[in-house]
Amino acid sequence: GKNKIWGVRFDTSGSLRDKSVTPIGPQSFGVCPELVWKARQEFDKVGLKDLKIVVSGGFDEEKIKLFESLGVPADVYGVGSKLLKKKIDITADIVEVNGKPCAKVGRYKKDASHLKIVGKRYWEE
Repeated sequence: GKNKIWGVRFDTSGSLRDKSVTPIGPQSFGVCPELVWKARQEFDKVGLKDLKIVVSGGFDEEKIKLFESLGVPADVYGVGSKLLKKKIDITADIVEVNGKPCAKVGRYKKDASHLKIVGKRYWEE
């Protein structure tokens, strides 16, 4: 219905481990089963049993099979760059607003002065 959140998306970088996750090795990084289970439990505790959980970031057929075999409560799997043979992973994040940093963990404003604009800009016709 109106003003009702449908779901949340977990897209933690494979190089990061959420503070709530037990550090047990490589399998505890990124979007891992423990993180999703903990989130589902917390959502349920506050009455959000219908809230959908979308997981993405590094998901391929094998990772989806693992989550399904473990009964991880993920409702939707996002698969992006893993569909391609060549690794093409591009993101565009807001890292600063009105001079104030606002990036998510692991992101920050980078110097891009070495980059050149190539081709025609669509807004300059």
